[in-house]
Amino acid sequence: MIDTARLRWAFWRLLRGHGDILLDQADRQWELSPAERSSSRPALYPEGDLDKVRTLAPLRSLDREKLFIAGGEMTHDATRAFEFSDVAISGAYLYQNRARARYGSYQRWFESWGGIERQDLEAANLVTCRVGSDFFGHFLWDNLPMELLPGPEENPITLHAKPRWHEDDYRRLLSMPKPPTVKYGRVKKLTLYADYGQTVLREKRYRILRARLRQALPEFATGRTNPGVFITRGNTGERRNLLNEDEISALLQRKGFTVINPDRMSGEEIVRQTMDARIVIGVDGSHISHTLYTVSEDGVFLILQPPDRFSMVYKEFTDRLGISYAFIVGDAVENGFLIDTNNLERLLERL
Repeated sequence: MIDTARLRWAFWRLLRGHGDILLDQADRQWELSPAERSSSRPALYPEGDLDKVRTLAPLRSLDREKLFIAGGEMTHDATRAFEFSDVAISGAYLYQNRARARYGSYQRWFESWGGIERQDLEAANLVTCRVGSDFFGHFLWDNLPMELLPGPEENPITLHAKPRWHEDDYRRLLSMPKPPTVKYGRVKKLTLYADYGQTVLREKRYRILRARLRQALPEFATGRTNPGVFITRGNTGERRNLLNEDEISALLQRKGFTVINPDRMSGEEIVRQTMDARIVIGVDGSHISHTLYTVSEDGVFLILQPPDRFSMVYKEFTDRLGISYAFIVGDAVENGFLIDTNNLERLLERL
């Protein structure tokens, strides 16, 4: 099987030195939710902790992180739909003439072509994005809300994604069957979404997903007392070694927190343990996303920040839903970082 779309794009890239931007080639586009401004609340953190920050996480902006920390007026991009004619799908990529864009998870060429059946569709709506295909946290945060944009009759599809251990459990609890995956083929009319801004429409979909989890587990419908959870990072993903994790676990358990390791639990077990948690504590990373739809309505995210990978990414979510946000920056040591337990106790008292 010859990947003609890729060869055509490579030819034009060689000839012109660059390709076209896919979204610029849309036949039409429209707003699903307009751009808007909202107020970001200040984050709570120990005095002097920002001096410990060495570097930011990839793709994070210092100016935007400062705004999330201090609070203030913030602009959210519109949620938009884009319609295209005659789009080729090959592995992780979409192609239209000289334009290419990656929406799936990358595979090596010889892996992506083993035993693939070509699929040609009249019309479809793509309900994934690049980060949602690569990272579990963004699958929960970006892909699942995006799947609520088209109706089932609009033929939602997805592209190749990295394996997600807990995906089947979440889909069952949320009553969201997995859309078909197209690895190779062509769509005569394809709709894509730019769904990055934390708009009112995004909040509406967050709340739908939160409500569905509670409907799936009716014993939690009337609420319960859950002081908090500490989510350990485990061994998956990029290394962010909290070297005194056991000490922190023991401290928090004495305060009534539940300590969970998502690597050793099913999705339903995680949901049950984290449902209506008043305070969610964990090292910054995808595992925190397990609590996006279970944290209490008046809850708090308390993020343990590695000094060499600082990120306020979850504050975009907490600001949208009115959930409080706090953080502690760790002390850099060889092979990882440490969290000062005295600072942690004082911050918990403030919360």
